[in-house]
Amino acid sequence: MRLSPEQTAIFSGLLLFSALTVSLAYNGIHLQYFAVAIALLLAAMTKGLLESHRDGITFPVTALTLCLLLFWGWQGLSIFWSVTPYISVIMFWWLGALPLAFLSWMLFPSTQRWQALFFFIQCLGLGLAVYALYQNLYLHTDPRSVFLNRNSHAAFLNLIALAGMGTLLHALAARRTNALWHGTVLFILALAVFLTGSRGATLVLIIGSLIVLRPHRQILPTHAPLMVVLLMVGAYATSHFGFVAGASNIDRLLSLYSPGSAGLSRFVIWEAGWRMFLDAPWLGWGAGTFWLAFPPYRHARDTSAGFYVHNDYLQLAIETGLIGLLLFLIFLIAVLLLYVRKRHIKHETSALFAALAATAMHSFFTFNLYVFPIALLAGLILGRLHQLVYTEAPTASWRLHPSQYFRLQPYRLIVTLGSAVPLLYLLSVGLAFHFSVQARQLLNQGQYRQALTTLKQAQRYGPDIHVSLMEEARIYTALLEHDREMTTNQRTTLYREALHLLDKAQSNNPLSPRSYFLRARLHLTIPAPAQDEWKTKAGYFYTESLRVDPLFYPARVAYARLLLTDSKAAEALAMLEAGSHYPYPPSVAVLRYYHLLAEQNRAAGNVKRTAQIEARYQALAAQLIAIGILVEKENMPLTNAGEGTHKNLPRSK
Repeated sequence: MRLSPEQTAIFSGLLLFSALTVSLAYNGIHLQYFAVAIALLLAAMTKGLLESHRDGITFPVTALTLCLLLFWGWQGLSIFWSVTPYISVIMFWWLGALPLAFLSWMLFPSTQRWQALFFFIQCLGLGLAVYALYQNLYLHTDPRSVFLNRNSHAAFLNLIALAGMGTLLHALAARRTNALWHGTVLFILALAVFLTGSRGATLVLIIGSLIVLRPHRQILPTHAPLMVVLLMVGAYATSHFGFVAGASNIDRLLSLYSPGSAGLSRFVIWEAGWRMFLDAPWLGWGAGTFWLAFPPYRHARDTSAGFYVHNDYLQLAIETGLIGLLLFLIFLIAVLLLYVRKRHIKHETSALFAALAATAMHSFFTFNLYVFPIALLAGLILGRLHQLVYTEAPTASWRLHPSQYFRLQPYRLIVTLGSAVPLLYLLSVGLAFHFSVQARQLLNQGQYRQALTTLKQAQRYGPDIHVSLMEEARIYTALLEHDREMTTNQRTTLYREALHLLDKAQSNNPLSPRSYFLRARLHLTIPAPAQDEWKTKAGYFYTESLRVDPLFYPARVAYARLLLTDSKAAEALAMLEAGSHYPYPPSVAVLRYYHLLAEQNRAAGNVKRTAQIEARYQALAAQLIAIGILVEKENMPLTNAGEGTHKNLPRSK
């Protein structure tokens, strides 16, 4: 059934809003939501292409469009030299949210569709802002809504607040009734941003507001910009002196007078990231591979999760090389030139540019480009900005009339199949990760048979994903460690199968410390008298695991215990001490690590060092008790750290 242009605009707008909404559920872990969001973006573009058979497709040939496509294309090329190609394929679509959303809008623009779409986006932003207020006021937790951190939450709201400021100015100048709606949205969004205490988000919101107000100050009636200023000042004052508790934005802003202390944590990451960049300056390590290759470069004072550099430009240089960074900077310059030349067209033009400029400035201190919903929303705003400028000032364009080359049915088949290829790949990756997560939950519950079945399903959808391969190898290794009733032939078969899985996992991701760790454990299942030889090999693989990731303490603890079985106490202590200066997330496994370290220092007669480690042990135990992970009177288990115990293992067949 052929839809009218108005119906097509409404339908594609709903698909774009659905993609943005679903993207909020993706936090870098649950790939099924990522796959659905990209699928909805592709569906919006596909629907527009299907309806354009008769009327044709117009593709504006502008510097902005060409630079953005070149940057995205370079990310695709980085797959060929990436250390983990399948991760780079995922990141190609992850970072591709911006160009894909831009293309989805640019190819089929509609002012009426934008007004409806942006209204729903404002409603979405209001929902997130109110939820953050609830988190702060009633739950007394970090006001970050559904995001992993408050900076990303604030950056997303900044995009909406600044993009809507132009419409608010226009409504105030014309004295329209919808000014009340837009003013309320701006106040609540700004309040939620100020409430986060994010210095970067606060500063770029203020700078962005100036970008919106300055070009039109002479043509706007005085009350319009004054009202915007009053709303911003009121939101800022409310975040400190009003009904909301817990804000300390003034103190955080004043800390910028001492940049050395204000940005100390980021400087530590940037210094390590710079050394990483220098090892692959031209082509980079491959899109999305920073977190995998970063651990050997990581500084002991770095307390971050290690996934991002907290500077998008440095991370792009690390992952896509100097060429990728230059392409992205040229793209940003193209956006700037677009605004400088056409900034007096409409209030909305300045507002849309201010939203993008604020995000770009904030990205010097955080990872906005790598937050999926922020990239997607920025792509939609960029598409609208492009539409506004070139509607008023037409440019050269390339126009394709599919009806001249294809009949309707063959054309629809080509478009559908072209969209189905990436769509099916992304959905299969999403299903693979879904089953992998489900299998890990079953493993933690001791349901090993069900976990094996689920892992096979994961491998059916994503045969190159190393996670499911390693989890299956982990089960076989645990069987070899604990099931003593297996025959020699059964043990040999299981050993070879586990080794094959680890070979495949390591080939797909050579930077995973867990694959070396499991390989070491697997070698220790060889019975005597060959075990002494395999102990040496196990020690080598433990060392390799720590070379790939010095913070992977399960390998450190396991290797120390292996050395202790050979009465090499001094070497075991040195191994444990080598990792003691790193920060670790709180867990019972880390507590066991500190317990063993204190034991070995006590045995070596290091009284002062033993007291230091015991103090750290007690502090961590108190923290675990406070968050409900550890029971106060519970005796500390002295089992090996890292992979946990293996109860209820399935009997071998």
